[in-house]
Amino acid sequence: MAVTGASLVETKKVKTAGREKCMKKLAIGLLFAAGRVSPRGLCAQSPKALPHSAMHAAAQGTLDNLMAAFSAESNSREEALAWAKKADEEGYKKAAQLFRAVAKSEEIHAGFHAGVIKSLGGKPVPEMKTPVVKSTRENLERALQNETMSAEKLYPGFVEQAKADNVKEARMAFGSAIKIYSGRKPLYEAAIKNLKAWKKASRGFMVCTVCGELVEHINFMKCPVCGAAAGKFIRVR
Repeated sequence: MAVTGASLVETKKVKTAGREKCMKKLAIGLLFAAGRVSPRGLCAQSPKALPHSAMHAAAQGTLDNLMAAFSAESNSREEALAWAKKADEEGYKKAAQLFRAVAKSEEIHAGFHAGVIKSLGGKPVPEMKTPVVKSTRENLERALQNETMSAEKLYPGFVEQAKADNVKEARMAFGSAIKIYSGRKPLYEAAIKNLKAWKKASRGFMVCTVCGELVEHINFMKCPVCGAAAGKFIRVR
């Protein structure tokens, strides 16, 4: 049977819709598994509740992903602050400094996502959860697990969806998150490997006030993630 042009268009629409549905399920599943946000919360903040003007601004898939990322990073900030307090109590001063720097990084990057959401007509209201606090070692392992999952599985899919929806700002936000999470991985690994050495406080960590990039030392003229001048970094202890 011959396939008409109209049939091909309809088939493409069905495949695209199916891909967006799968991406949304993946995002909900991964964030729920990490304890960042509940499926109910994601559904409650779905852009379906937005006015039609917002729906014309961007595809629903990318708005869903932005909402999910904003909630996840807002919760990560609170987690990091709670974990910093625990690290201080256990005497791991440098680990506490790292967690406080991570909290600042998440605050800045969550703000980046919030700005994109607003520009698309959405309302960035995160679904907050009570942080789960365990030992400092366990908290470091949880942080490493969460950020590895986000950088390798979750955000790459968000980037592809933003490309498909032609939302440049969202693609940049998700892309920078991947770089930031990947860059923090060696710090978590170093702390876990030799936690005793992290009892003594260091000079702190440097955080870019533009994108949230986090490094221990500045050996560059421009931020490796966003290109901002090195002077835009602040020290967090």
